[in-house]
Amino acid sequence: MTRIFLFLFQAFTIALLTSLEARGASVLAFGDFRGHLEPCGCDPRTDVGGIKRLAAAVTRYRAVSPDVVVVHSGNLFPLVIKDKTEAQGISKSIEIIRPDASLVNETDWSLLSTKEPLPKVPWVLSNMREKKSRPEISEVIRAKDKEIYGYLGLQNKSLVSFNQDLFSQWKKLSKTKSAADRILIFSGTDAELSKVSNTKFFGVIISSNTTKLGIEKGDQEQKDENSLMRSFSSKFLAWSVPFGGTGLLRQGGLELTPFPKTLEASVTSTSLTVSRPPSTRLTFDKIAPVQWLTPGEESGTPEAIVKVFDDVREASRNQFRFLVAQRSKDLPESEFAGAESCASCHRSSYDVWMKSKHATAMISLVNRSRQEDPSCVECHVVGFTAKGGYVSETVSPKLSNVQCENCHGARKAHVENPLNAPKVDAKASCAECHTPPHSPGFDMTSYWKMIEHK
Repeated sequence: MTRIFLFLFQAFTIALLTSLEARGASVLAFGDFRGHLEPCGCDPRTDVGGIKRLAAAVTRYRAVSPDVVVVHSGNLFPLVIKDKTEAQGISKSIEIIRPDASLVNETDWSLLSTKEPLPKVPWVLSNMREKKSRPEISEVIRAKDKEIYGYLGLQNKSLVSFNQDLFSQWKKLSKTKSAADRILIFSGTDAELSKVSNTKFFGVIISSNTTKLGIEKGDQEQKDENSLMRSFSSKFLAWSVPFGGTGLLRQGGLELTPFPKTLEASVTSTSLTVSRPPSTRLTFDKIAPVQWLTPGEESGTPEAIVKVFDDVREASRNQFRFLVAQRSKDLPESEFAGAESCASCHRSSYDVWMKSKHATAMISLVNRSRQEDPSCVECHVVGFTAKGGYVSETVSPKLSNVQCENCHGARKAHVENPLNAPKVDAKASCAECHTPPHSPGFDMTSYWKMIEHK
């Protein structure tokens, strides 16, 4: 009975998929990385997404659905680019994946006025006033018999807000009579989106993630996929891409396509070309618009993407080794004592710490080979950003892991003279590392109970 049901279900799914594909474009969308080259992974709930998994998934989808239109919603970088090595890694990766169209979104738009180069991919923005001022940006992109438009609702003299004149301009640009063949990548307000949707000009609208710039998310979207849905009437529905590249948004029938698990990919230096094995076993995953990218889905990651990661990680290690040489000079005058120095007078508190995850915080980095990544080490040791703080596992092992002085401040002077004990707000330090992308679901009350001591 189960086999009969599965057969009927698959037959119905394939028939529905064929019907939907005939009506409109099958679209695969992602974006809003905002600087996330790969997930943190300290907490298993955060180990979702990343460009390696994304590139592998896009490659496999393209192999099983050659006519799929791949679009990118922009916002590649954070508001402030602190780590240029990771930013370059994101740029190179997006060039390798090479979406059919990329929206010039808010952070990308801001880069146009700086010397920071945008990746060399097909950029689209259909509401610029001066079209000739940016020859690298198209008003409309035609790919695989589809038309792709882009809209950025940003208050700027160089951009036009959606109105009847802009709509008339789009109609003149269009070379197809079918709305099903038009795709819009949108970034703007609900009011603007409602106006655009009411024109019924587009068969598929892909929305940029609505999380405000400068704010990060943990695993909230995975708990409630409907938070990505933008609906204004019973006839109109738009979905936002998942935040931070944690998943792929599938529309136009592609959400009914089984997620391909075993495909091989060959890669050129600038784009992906794929080959499909003669026999590919496919399994039906959850039927949903979003395909979350979880551990184990790196299979088939293009070699060019792997090389980008290797280069970024090597650059991080080199930076770390440079810091080791510089920071070692400050250790003799360090104001940090290390947790062992606290144990003799605060034994019960020390025992509470020893049973906590803080006491083994470095292990999670070692397990992921990230113990020489400055951006990760900072939250797993004592005083990495302070003079005389942690240097390396070899040079300063007593300052490894999250310890007493992460919360209470440097205490060498207190060890030497117990009367020297300045008051410090211990709880204030928690939020520095327990951010949504690193520690989703962090709650001060419940978390504090796990380490509370006197």
